[in-house]
Amino acid sequence: SIIDRETTTDEQLTQQRQQIEALRETAAKEASKLADPVKNVQQQLLSLGPPPADGATEAEAIATQRLKLNETAANIAAAQKQYELIQLDADQTLQKLLAKQRSQFLERIFRADRTVLNPKLWLDYGTGIGLLEARVSSQLQNWIGSENRVFNPAALLLLFLGAAALLVVRQFIIPWIKRRAGYSKTVLNPGDVEPSLLRLWRVVWGTSSYVIFAVLAVLLVLAAVASFDTVSPTVTKAVTGVVTALANTGLYTWMTYLISAPTRPERRLIAVDSKAARSLTITVGVATAAYAFGNALISLAETAYLPVGFVIGQSAVSVLVMVVFLALALSVVRLQASRDAAAERPYFLVWFMRLVPLFWLLLALSLAALFLGYIALAYFIVGNLLDTVMLAVTLGVVHAFLHGLAASAQDATSRVGQILRHATGLAEESIHRLVLAFRTFSDILMVLIAIPSLIAMWTVTLVDFNTVITSALRGFSVGSIDISPSVISLALAVLVVGIIITRLITGWFQKRVLDQTHLDQGVQVSLRTGAVYAGYTLAAALALSAAGLNFSTLAIVAGALGVGIGFGLQSIVNNFVSGLILLAERPIRVGDWIVTLGGEGIVKKINVRATEIETFDNATIIIPNLSLITNAVRNWTLRDSLGRFTVSVSFVHGVKAAEVAAKLEAIAAAHPKVMRHPSPKAHLIRLAPNGLDFELGGQVSNVLEAADVASELRIAIAGAFDKKLMSLKPLGPGAK
Repeated sequence: SIIDRETTTDEQLTQQRQQIEALRETAAKEASKLADPVKNVQQQLLSLGPPPADGATEAEAIATQRLKLNETAANIAAAQKQYELIQLDADQTLQKLLAKQRSQFLERIFRADRTVLNPKLWLDYGTGIGLLEARVSSQLQNWIGSENRVFNPAALLLLFLGAAALLVVRQFIIPWIKRRAGYSKTVLNPGDVEPSLLRLWRVVWGTSSYVIFAVLAVLLVLAAVASFDTVSPTVTKAVTGVVTALANTGLYTWMTYLISAPTRPERRLIAVDSKAARSLTITVGVATAAYAFGNALISLAETAYLPVGFVIGQSAVSVLVMVVFLALALSVVRLQASRDAAAERPYFLVWFMRLVPLFWLLLALSLAALFLGYIALAYFIVGNLLDTVMLAVTLGVVHAFLHGLAASAQDATSRVGQILRHATGLAEESIHRLVLAFRTFSDILMVLIAIPSLIAMWTVTLVDFNTVITSALRGFSVGSIDISPSVISLALAVLVVGIIITRLITGWFQKRVLDQTHLDQGVQVSLRTGAVYAGYTLAAALALSAAGLNFSTLAIVAGALGVGIGFGLQSIVNNFVSGLILLAERPIRVGDWIVTLGGEGIVKKINVRATEIETFDNATIIIPNLSLITNAVRNWTLRDSLGRFTVSVSFVHGVKAAEVAAKLEAIAAAHPKVMRHPSPKAHLIRLAPNGLDFELGGQVSNVLEAADVASELRIAIAGAFDKKLMSLKPLGPGAK
């Protein structure tokens, strides 16, 4: 077995793991395919009825059919058991392979080799370089001089066409997209800086475009190399290593260049001057090149069968170069950090300074391990340190960009904010909530990316992440219910799509149907609310069905839940049912003026649990629906919106009552909001000792305007009569 071999390489173990994982996945899929046949057989057996009791007989045809179905069920069960055994055996083998890889990894990392102060280390390394050069040159000469070399001209054509396509995309398609999007270069005065969001976008877009172009270029080169039938593994490994190393070095160097912007201070994201920005770009580039080309040479050494001394020496060289240049980069960042405190423009990645002491500690540990002879450990630490730094910087830039995008979306004057408001039509409060949700989601997303990435980076062979992820995707079972991320994602997707479709349909129903019918606002709210609840209920039912929930089981759960409702949730259910009654009978509608035990005001919203009432002093009262059903409620606008007003006026003795009443009625009739039918009336309601008390009454078409009309009439009456004729005594009881 490959596990028992002492000379098994990590690459061989990885290949074996991949094969076994593929076998396990195939067995799991085949076992899942047998679930439906099992259900079909069980349903057919149920349709035949229960088997006969001992000593009883049944029809021959039914007995024959039952026997066949039982045999089929037994065969399927045997196949399922076989697949389960395959999965179990695969899991056990994978655990052994993982233990083997973990043991080899720890042994390699913590094995003490010759220290870098030992001259023999460098002598063996020099000898290995000579052997590597000789063997690669020999392979190239043999391949070039081979008469059996078969060259595919299509490969050269493919390489040329691919390069031409990349050039066309870079020079023509991307500028065209920018023009279509309305992009224009920002004209800045000397000393000015670009907006924060634009600076961040340049880094995100520049890095993303580089990755796309680099991947395509690497694929083209590898395809061209693979087109030669007689290329040796050593040459293929050398070309692959060089191309990959160049791509990785270019990525880290280009990202550092975009962030530090040595030649464009107005685009700079970090607080460094131009000289320090150039130094930072160079140091990061050299450190990355040492790591990338070191990995390529170490990988090539295994193919070229070079001595172990070369691998150890190459690892030591890579560590020394990386430690020196990473230390220079950290020094540049630390010396320039004071600029951030006094800077007038916003800089990013300020939090990076908190991690610098940890990075210095890791560099010191790797250097100490190097001089103590633990070269593999030093190589592991410094290599992961470089990847950790670039991962932190990348996630920091993306996080800052997402937050900048959210801030721009919240600003109604920005281009992003205008596009968002034009596309969605949302109110400012809804925009604020959407932006808050987006920021929260971006924070959680960065954490979910950072933590697993760091764990996988530093414990790459200590934990079987592939198995963990596969198990998580496969899910787990709770009783007879299978729970997996794929099923949950499908159910959530169905629910979200159902809610979106419901909102779209109800919005169309409101604009194209209800608004055109000119129905009462309360009727429109009731119809739309009922449609929304029906759509949400249907979406929830479909989501539960997609999750594989058996509704017969749900009925049992609902029955048990009913007992709990009877004890603990009775008031909530009562309010829910009362809300449905309010929506159906409509004794209270949105826009009505009602008076309740909790206060009076205008009904603003009827929910299934409670109703919102806005008082005349702009307060909101939340009244449970049950209270509106069981208690007395005065509704001023249930049948119509007509309202009555009364204005009380007192005059001194000696005035002519008939003339005063006629004049009061004329003043009221002259008001544009007072109804003519029935006409306003003025009544002499009291012969008081100090004067005559009159009451002017009338109606308005909108009860909400009665108070304003009464106030305006009082002002008109005060200006129409002589103050000497009007009594200044207090009004009697009941006067308004």
